[in-house]
Amino acid sequence: MCKIKQITPAQTFPLRIEILRDGIANNYQFDADDVVASFHLGAFENETCVGIVTFIKQGNPKLKATISYQLRGMAVAATHQKKGIGAKLIEASYVVLKEKTPTYFGAMHVS
Repeated sequence: MCKIKQITPAQTFPLRIEILRDGIANNYQFDADDVVASFHLGAFENETCVGIVTFIKQGNPKLKATISYQLRGMAVAATHQKKGIGAKLIEASYVVLKEKTPTYFGAMHVS
């Protein structure tokens, strides 16, 4: 069973490099990683981070919401894929997004 919690940008880097960049330590940091409005979640099995997701606050003139977030990086360790960890990360992100964008989430249905 995985525990989902907020993490630092640096805690996302190993899985970004391993999974998203195929082991190459290049372009794995995002410009807005350290911006206060950004947030990062990690899925932990015991003390090992086995999944990550990053959300970056972004404006989007095409959306009616005054605040929007972009899912910028998501990865699950190869040994833990197909176990529902990605879905748990997304479910946990809804909780954080509802706190950060209450007007937007109040106007839409999330199932």
